[in-house]
Amino acid sequence: MSPRVTRIAVLYDPSNKEFSEFVPAIEAAARSHTLRISSHAVRSSDEIEHTIDIFAREPNGGLILLPGPIMAQQRGLIVSLATKHQLPNTYSLRYYPVNGGLVSYGPNSNDLYRRAADYIDRILKGGEA
Repeated sequence: MSPRVTRIAVLYDPSNKEFSEFVPAIEAAARSHTLRISSHAVRSSDEIEHTIDIFAREPNGGLILLPGPIMAQQRGLIVSLATKHQLPNTYSLRYYPVNGGLVSYGPNSNDLYRRAADYIDRILKGGEA
């Protein structure tokens, strides 16, 4: 996506235990590609802004944002800071790129809801899931 990236900041919401467990896997993958990685638990818009501003002081950085309540609430701030600092960024959900972020990689939430409704419909009609 951006061959000049040598450093990656992973921002995650520590209240979202499910996704904070991804951090060690991301760190291992980064090491295997000789990328320097730093993980940052963020709990507020101030922490997000401070973390991204500090990280952006050095060149060749990129961002990975893991899902969580604070990330969803502050997606506008996150996208604007990434744009301001020209940091390539990867998000877990489509609504970030829809709001100006670079790229997302993850499940299509709307499709998952549609599939769940189809399964529920089949079950209620006596069929198999």
